[in-house]
Amino acid sequence: MSKNKIKIGLALGSGGSRGFAHIGVLQELQKAGIEIDLISGSSIGSLVAAYFALYGQVDDLAAKMIDVSQMNFWKFLDLRFRGGLLNQNKITNSLNDIIEDKEFKETIIPLNIVSTDLNSGQEYHFNKGSILSAIQASCSIPFIFEPVTKKQYQLADGALANPVPVNVLKQMGADIIIAVNLYHQDEFNGTHLNAASALFRSSRILLHHLAKEKCRLADITIDVNTSDLVIAAGMKYLFSREDSLEAVNAGAQETQKNIGHIKKIIYKYHDSKA
Repeated sequence: MSKNKIKIGLALGSGGSRGFAHIGVLQELQKAGIEIDLISGSSIGSLVAAYFALYGQVDDLAAKMIDVSQMNFWKFLDLRFRGGLLNQNKITNSLNDIIEDKEFKETIIPLNIVSTDLNSGQEYHFNKGSILSAIQASCSIPFIFEPVTKKQYQLADGALANPVPVNVLKQMGADIIIAVNLYHQDEFNGTHLNAASALFRSSRILLHHLAKEKCRLADITIDVNTSDLVIAAGMKYLFSREDSLEAVNAGAQETQKNIGHIKKIIYKYHDSKA
């Protein structure tokens, strides 16, 4: 990276199965020749960000994620319930099927992964050590997964404190920041709610507004609309193979709409520094 090169940062947000959309976003940015110099991720965004930071591409990531997501849920159950429904060791092994357990220093693109410390309520940043451990912490949804213990910290889902980690890229020295927000307001259409679905929707509304607030620091936000897929999935919160690929396509389409704007921002910044 040359001394005077504009540093473009990409923040990939949380969103569970919606995270397949991040793959389409990255593919379209690469097709357009927009080089990502710094990358951050929260929850599912941490997995996609880490994969891209390590390998410089995500073309084979969707197939790997689908293979893991379609596994039998029951094989992951932790009958001892040590802080979560699912067994962390089994989850780690499945993550290993997607991404190698490498160190942050081995990435070709600087990477930062965000988790949440349940003891303080503050966000916790990973930028060294095991990438797989950082992803595991960032994706540890309370009650579903046991929190990851690191010294005095109890680390859980990054979405709780920072669903779209734009601020991290500022700290890393990004000149221009692209944020990808997966929580779309169209998910809240519809009035047929029972007690369980109302509670489920309430949590998503909170995340939607928190994500919007976190995106204020970004130069441009790509708001991917997967609402039809989310509504169809309901409380299963898991996409089918076909829906997963449709989410990739949704990310690609929304990015295509924003490519011209992104390039204008880059050119404008370049001219201001000339």
